[in-house]
Amino acid sequence: FWNKTRAPISSCETSLTKWGCLTTFPGLNHHITMETKCGDKYVTPRSKKCPLGQVRIRKKSKVTLGRVLDEFRFIGGAVAEVNSRMSRNEKLLRAFLEAVSTTDFHRLEEICSADLAVELPYNDPPTHLEGFAAYRAAVEPSLEIFRFRLDLGEIHEGRDPDLLFAEYTSDGIAVPTGKPYRNTYIGVFRFREGRLVSLREFFNPAIAAEALAAD
Repeated sequence: FWNKTRAPISSCETSLTKWGCLTTFPGLNHHITMETKCGDKYVTPRSKKCPLGQVRIRKKSKVTLGRVLDEFRFIGGAVAEVNSRMSRNEKLLRAFLEAVSTTDFHRLEEICSADLAVELPYNDPPTHLEGFAAYRAAVEPSLEIFRFRLDLGEIHEGRDPDLLFAEYTSDGIAVPTGKPYRNTYIGVFRFREGRLVSLREFFNPAIAAEALAAD
């Protein structure tokens, strides 16, 4: 910030540096940048001669132990908050997979936001669902055809603490044929305020078709 203090150069001790003039004012324990008034403007002297005139003082910010500690507390609090959200979202992801495995739609409704958006790009045809009711209407019949358990493999964190990437597998059967159904999935999960708000899920549709095909 600029201090409006004015002082004649004659009352200051001035030393030359390659950056201009550094002036130490009596009673101050810090260095300040001296600028000379030229007409209506203040300029930093570039020559070895500093003409007499008025200068204005720009004080350097003081770094204190209290200020440093405050910065560390702020950073520490932010990191703790991010870690807490990631942990909460990971638990929700695990609970979601468990609820799908047990076809517990009551639990799924608690986990998912009412405006849940689901994309299944590898469905035939690709499917986009808006709202939990639409998701339930599409998935509930499928879970009667395929009975399986989802087993979580890896969870990968995104730069956004509310974004998680998961690898998981299914192990079960196709009810109409009795054939085993084992697929591999990649899910992109986004959360908001403790609810799942979007899911983009990738899997191999050929495996599902093979499990349903008659011999």
